[in-house]
Amino acid sequence: MTACSKADAPHQSTSKTNHLSPSMSIITPDWGIASTLVGIGNPPVATGDLTTLPDWSVSPAMPEGVMDLGTRFTPNPELMAQLSADLFIYTGFYGHLNTVAIPAWEYQGVDKKGREPVWADYVQAVLALGDKIGKKEQTVNYINQVAKHLEQQGEIFQQRYPHIKRLAVMQIPNATQFYHYTTSTPFGVAMEKMGLASMTFGDAGEWGTYIGQLNELTKLDADTCLVIVAPFSPMLKAELAKNPLWQHLGYDDGSRCAMVMQPAWAYGDLASMTGFADGLVNATAYTDFGHLGGNK
Repeated sequence: MTACSKADAPHQSTSKTNHLSPSMSIITPDWGIASTLVGIGNPPVATGDLTTLPDWSVSPAMPEGVMDLGTRFTPNPELMAQLSADLFIYTGFYGHLNTVAIPAWEYQGVDKKGREPVWADYVQAVLALGDKIGKKEQTVNYINQVAKHLEQQGEIFQQRYPHIKRLAVMQIPNATQFYHYTTSTPFGVAMEKMGLASMTFGDAGEWGTYIGQLNELTKLDADTCLVIVAPFSPMLKAELAKNPLWQHLGYDDGSRCAMVMQPAWAYGDLASMTGFADGLVNATAYTDFGHLGGNK
């Protein structure tokens, strides 16, 4: 038994998708928007970087038939013209693409300037998207499904790990740094809906993450579980095992709680929340980890 031992087998996702024929033909380079469109029941006809998407996001999966636009930041203009879509949806990050020959709409998302976003902010953003594509009822249903799903996944997680009082959710890109997903990210909002508490290291940057040094993990107390979001390679795990600080932390021998969960995209909205919740309840104990996402 390790610090991350759980009481039962992995739980499969219970979230639902509105399986409706799309009423609009939509193109978006943004993975977050594409995933939300899948949840609403109007998947895009095309999005960007489909070949690398599974390395960064597993749930929800893009349906078969969604075409790859190429690089998200510089999608294939010829393919976009050939698709003759009804609407091109983009975010401010892709504002330079607002020159396409089809109707375009900027998805505002959640305003994170000056305050920490909450569940209601994400709901309003997704409602605006549903209104724009003519799927108000389906969008309301989707939002309700997500809220219920997060609560259910939170209950499952707490039943499995009653000793865990707090989570420190992060990516570890190398043996010296970590990117902590703060309460300003969709992951943080998901944790709140799941009834879980999040560790605080410091102020979040523009994208809601706190960039920390590995030695800051000494701040984690015994009832805080380290959750590493893939991609995370066995090569990096082996490198960390040679680090005296990492050895002292007690994650390699299972004396401290640490898990590795499947890739989940942190820069969307409700779809990011369900992707995180599904990954968390099916996370692998660090001591059992082989490979999840990223480059082998």
